[in-house]
Parts: sequence; C-alpha cells; structure tokens
Amino acid sequence: MLAKSVPYGLISLSVVPVMAVATLWFSGQARKAFRRTRAEMGSVNAELQESISAVREVQAFNRAEENIETFRQTNAANRDANIRAVVFTSALAPTLEALGYLALVIVACVGGWCCWAVKLSSAVPFLGDRDHFSDLCPAF
Repeated sequence: MLAKSVPYGLISLSVVPVMAVATLWFSGQARKAFRRTRAEMGSVNAELQESISAVREVQAFNRAEENIETFRQTNAANRDANIRAVVFTSALAPTLEALGYLALVIVACVGGWCCWAVKLSSAVPFLGDRDHFSDLCPAF
C-alpha cells in the first residue's frame, strides 16, 4: 500500500492506533472480568461443597431454604461475571471490524475529494484498485 501511494497508505493506517487502543482496553477489561469469573466460580464450588458436606446439619436445623437462597445468590453472581466477560470478548471483533470499515471510508472520501478537487487524470492509477474495494464490499 505504501509502495503505491504514501499519502493513501498513511491515511489508511491512521486508524491503526485507534485499533491498538481498543484492543488494549478490551483485553484489559476482559482480563479483569475473567478474574472475577474465576473468583465467583470458586465461591460457587465452595458453597456447593459446604452444602453437600453439611447436609445432615442443614436438615437437623431446618436451614434448607436459607442454603438454597444463598446458593442462588452465589450462582447469580457467577452468571453475571460470566456474562460480563463474554460481553467484552464478543465486542472486540466487531469493534475492530468497524474501525477497518472506517479506514475504508476515510480512504474513499479522501480519494473522492482528490478526484473532484484535482484533475481526474491524476487519480486514474488508483482506479485499478477498484477490484480491491469490490473484494471488501460486494455491492460495487
């Protein structure tokens, strides 16, 4: 890209820093969310183990409903942590794809402006790149 046209290459690469920041932010958030997921899963396992090992005491003191409610709360916290982790990991790919399309739009707008503002003959070498755009967007 840079060998063909330095300005167009630099314009298309202008989105790369934004992509890097988005990747770092999403990966940091996902890392925090997965740590919380592991902690919550440990709580669920501990609660379940405690309930199973103390089943006679639970029955003797009629605490079944309290134990069930405690387990529901622990399980709900685990579910919420998993959902949060999945949201961050699922949002990364569409964000990067949208930024890629933004780079395409920027290049197309700058190229269109150059064709309009400058003589058409100066843009003719780049008309051959239409095939690359049609690979990205089949509507062309």
